[in-house]
Amino acid sequence: MSLILTTGFIVAIVLWGILSATLVLAMMSSGGKQNPPTRVKLLWGILVAGIAISLLLAGGIKALQTATIVFALPLAFVIPLMAWCLWRAVREDWQIVVAWEKTLRRRMEKLPVQ
Repeated sequence: MSLILTTGFIVAIVLWGILSATLVLAMMSSGGKQNPPTRVKLLWGILVAGIAISLLLAGGIKALQTATIVFALPLAFVIPLMAWCLWRAVREDWQIVVAWEKTLRRRMEKLPVQ
């Protein structure tokens, strides 16, 4: 029973990954449309599957693993940069909020007391 559940979960996760990657590629290639045409999604699905199949046939699972690592390597530099940019943006927003609150407090202190 656990083998069936494990296999089912693995298949579901792989299908979810393939479908989401296909959707993202289709959205990017159709100018950012939230719902790209079906033919564009189908084309990207066939291309991604074709690349994976050709890598498996050419060198087996090792070639597929190597290609995955090579394609993902630039993300090792991009993701920390994105995190740093997000941290800076949040910090700047926080400073703007704090400055606005100080301005409001000063205005409230200048109001006449009744």
